[in-house]
Amino acid sequence: MAKFRQKAARTTSISPLMDGKTKLKTAEIIRDYPQGVTINGFDIIPGKDGSYPIFTIAEDPGVFFSGGTVLQNIVSDWMEDYGTDIEQANADLKAEGGVKIKLEQANTRAGRSITRVTVL
Repeated sequence: MAKFRQKAARTTSISPLMDGKTKLKTAEIIRDYPQGVTINGFDIIPGKDGSYPIFTIAEDPGVFFSGGTVLQNIVSDWMEDYGTDIEQANADLKAEGGVKIKLEQANTRAGRSITRVTVL
């Protein structure tokens, strides 16, 4: 017998990393984790202006957050070693204990808001 509700829910999920988790905004990550967070999972999801990364953190398994240009560049660099095998990349990331980063809000010289990423 088909389980239509379960199949529908599974099909509407953009990423399994998001399932059952609360999305935190960058400002909330900065506020709640001033010493940084440890990325222990990532995915690349489609958006209206192209794809972008999302991340889970070791400090709270019930949340995820999305990343901008700098974090997209980090993920792109990680994926160079894995082709399209994001599952293996995540397995290796977890095996290494994740990557600790610190996010900070900053402004460009032109006054645009940016998020500065420091790898700790």
